[in-house]
Amino acid sequence: MSPTFTSRTASSASVLLAGVIAGAPVAGQMSIGSTTGVLPPAVPTESLLLGEDLAVFRASWVAPVTAQQRIWRDDTDGRAGQATSGGVPPDFTTAATDASIAHAAALRWAMGDDGGDLAKAVDALLALDVPWGTNITRTEVMTSYLCAYDYLRGADLVELPQAERDLIEARLLSESESLTTGLTASNARAKVGATRALAGVLLRDQALLDRGLGDLQAHFDYSTTDDGWFTDSQGHYLNYTLGHIARFLRAYERGSGVDLYPNLAPYVEMSIGLRMPGGRVPNVSNGTNTPVAVHLLTQATDPQLAGGAMWSLLDGVPATYAWTTTNVLNNDWHYTSFFALTDFAEVAPSGPPAGTSFFAQGQSKLTVLRGDWSDASDWLCLSPGIDSPAGLLDAPAFHSHNDTLEILVCAKGEYLLVAPGYARADLSNSPPGFTPRRADWHNVLLVDGDVGAGEGGRKTRPRDFVYAPPVLGAAGGGASATVSTHYRSTDVTRSVAYAPRDQFVVRDTLSSSTMHEYGLNLVGRGTLTVLVETPEMIRVRWEVNARRATATITASAPLRLETASLWMHDTYNVFEPTQRVTALIDGADAQFLTVITTR
Repeated sequence: MSPTFTSRTASSASVLLAGVIAGAPVAGQMSIGSTTGVLPPAVPTESLLLGEDLAVFRASWVAPVTAQQRIWRDDTDGRAGQATSGGVPPDFTTAATDASIAHAAALRWAMGDDGGDLAKAVDALLALDVPWGTNITRTEVMTSYLCAYDYLRGADLVELPQAERDLIEARLLSESESLTTGLTASNARAKVGATRALAGVLLRDQALLDRGLGDLQAHFDYSTTDDGWFTDSQGHYLNYTLGHIARFLRAYERGSGVDLYPNLAPYVEMSIGLRMPGGRVPNVSNGTNTPVAVHLLTQATDPQLAGGAMWSLLDGVPATYAWTTTNVLNNDWHYTSFFALTDFAEVAPSGPPAGTSFFAQGQSKLTVLRGDWSDASDWLCLSPGIDSPAGLLDAPAFHSHNDTLEILVCAKGEYLLVAPGYARADLSNSPPGFTPRRADWHNVLLVDGDVGAGEGGRKTRPRDFVYAPPVLGAAGGGASATVSTHYRSTDVTRSVAYAPRDQFVVRDTLSSSTMHEYGLNLVGRGTLTVLVETPEMIRVRWEVNARRATATITASAPLRLETASLWMHDTYNVFEPTQRVTALIDGADAQFLTVITTR
């Protein structure tokens, strides 16, 4: 079942509750449908990626519709003007550069702005070779070469003789067949699978298409939920795959008539519903704070899906945002695919409904409560942080974090209660001791210092959670949701509520047959001030850029407070200090009540 945007009205509440009850539980993850592919009925004679929109894109090349599209056009134009190495690439770096130049030059030729671009792209394709980088980076380079050839499909036999086409296709086929996935089923499997499938469509090779579809399904089985949660991270690593998947979807629909855009709709809905004020998606799981490039799916056949993806780009992404920081460009490092996949002239933006709460009704159990869709809104996310829904040998996802039932908060648009983000300790600015996978780096409920593993030693999966139907008040009356799970011999329930007077309320209940030390963990940016510290109440405040979040904590047993200095991975290789507070109590059955005020 797809996620639902809900309005805060009594009538919409009854509709939502009916939908939740009827749809839960939902089995299975996102699906690519059949893993037996459908080939184009004949050899394509025009670009599958541009297709019948070629005239629209040519007009946009001459006169971009928006400032953003002009940036992408100018960037592509500049890359197309560069010179390739002039022969077989001697190493991976050269191959990546040659492929990106060929990609851009081929698109500029398709836009009717030749200047020798056809010859440049053909020469690069005839000499293409992808020396070993990694299974992931070779895939990125191959996708650029495949796109370049697709754009040249409109050349006549005088410009591109059949003998040269045959040589290019033989090289593309050989290199595509040499791609490997390794043992992973996470994001790398999606990239390789989408590239294999794209090659299968463009080159009309059944084995490559079927193998690519199988790779994609294996990836979805391992790394997604049915409602669009991506266990590798909804921002950073989802961007890592979208460029590959979007190009395959478009070529497949145009060439074979198989429309897989609805199968990817949960990614768009989750990304829009999850986003913070200002358009970024929080650094959940193993991500950075980044927008999600769902605009690559604006060619979806469903106008609502396409319009939502365009709305996210036009009204949600910071105007100054550099996509080069997100991995969505991979080793291409230019915006050729952005220009070729985003049709500003034909796709009308369509924002979410007037309601502001977001309840993902499938496996992820994710909730977002917000004041409104503005950049200065209050926002709270309850993220169950589930691990791989199914698994290769039932192993945890490679990038998983201990973020079970984590809460995140924006106060008047400022991200204040935060996740630690991307787990890389080998970057130039990584601070000493940076360990974001540790449970006590997250805004979670600790049982004896950890969230522990689920049954059998694995981490928590969708079946480990129970999602109570959300409760919506009358118009303007707030919203709430409850999720329950079990770890470290303890039943754990977290309820969140938004009151439209600058307050979020979090109620936590823990129950066990034995005594434990329970900890309510909160980690925030900026200046931390401890306002009250007594056994009856703890009150603390984080403040950044004149925005503040004040947390008042009470509990069913005497409280004690611990603090520590940690770090957050914000954008790639950019780290920020954070301050943690942990409210501790002892007991078997226990409760915390936390009121977070953003005034």
